[in-house]
Amino acid sequence: MNKIIGKITEAREIDGARAADRFRFQADASLLKVLNIHQRNSNYRAFFDWIDDLIIVHDCITPNCIESYQIKGWEGNNCTPSKISEEIGALPPKSIVGRMYKNYQQFGEHLKICGLITNAKIHITLSSGRKSSTGDFLITGTMVHEDDWKTISNTIKEDCSTAPDEEYRKVFLIEKTKLGINDHRAAIYYFIEEEMKKRGELDGHSPIRGVSDTLILKVEDKIGTARKFSSYEEICEEKSLSATELEEFLAKASSAPNFDRCWPYIKEELMGIGKKGPFIEKMERNCQKYIYMRNKGCANYIKFSNASLDILKIYKVSGTLPETYLDTAKLLSNLKIEDLDIRDASDLSFSGAIVEAYEIFE
Repeated sequence: MNKIIGKITEAREIDGARAADRFRFQADASLLKVLNIHQRNSNYRAFFDWIDDLIIVHDCITPNCIESYQIKGWEGNNCTPSKISEEIGALPPKSIVGRMYKNYQQFGEHLKICGLITNAKIHITLSSGRKSSTGDFLITGTMVHEDDWKTISNTIKEDCSTAPDEEYRKVFLIEKTKLGINDHRAAIYYFIEEEMKKRGELDGHSPIRGVSDTLILKVEDKIGTARKFSSYEEICEEKSLSATELEEFLAKASSAPNFDRCWPYIKEELMGIGKKGPFIEKMERNCQKYIYMRNKGCANYIKFSNASLDILKIYKVSGTLPETYLDTAKLLSNLKIEDLDIRDASDLSFSGAIVEAYEIFE
């Protein structure tokens, strides 16, 4: 068995409770790192919350190198040698740097980056003698002054029973994100928007927000999974995302039902039942508003969308879904939803039904 695959299979999930904001930061920072890697590498597999907060394995079939990352949301604090040497667990290795070094002990020469990602200001003395500043976003072990490296090295020696060698110093890395603890999500939306544009989604109505949120939920589910697994394949399915899987997801999303592609057909159907220009123009605006409000996460629109999907799925599975958008929308015309704000009822009653109708056809 390949050494990297063997170590991943033998591992157990990492422990430790997380506050809600730290969990979100870990999920968002992990995904953003993976998206950045995706831009330049088409053959990787990312493991979330397995062995470490984030593991990147290069070459999925016969892994030959690996990156590991601790992810710490310390906004408003400084990332110092003493901070990363603090004990964070009851069992050894108890410190952050100790846990990082454990990965080096496991993977040896295969470990190319042993990193810490944080949103805290890096406050470390550099080999030149100057203190790192707000402009220092990436600091390697070889850039750290001997005095500060001694603090890190001594902690590792106490935690792991051996001092780090010079080779470890070359792969040690601290990376400061340029974003606050709650700003990564906006960066993910922007990345997905750019990816969708590359695939021809230049209009304003592609499901970018929905695609982003679905991808984030996928990662959060993988971080939240904590149980034993019987095989490497099972770990991959439950705890990881590969370049191929991400690419397939983005490709499917970019070909998903799109308002601007579907509207000409909806308009034709409306005209076919005698609807005139002013009504059609208003309906187009209402459909666009529905998409915007639903993507924004407004509760009433989400309620309507979820209830609609439950109904339309039954028709689709049974093979009784009507052949036209309007006939499908009529299935939802009398949909009653508990606690639905009456101010939204008119917009939701038909425009929302049309949107949900064309989306179910994909």
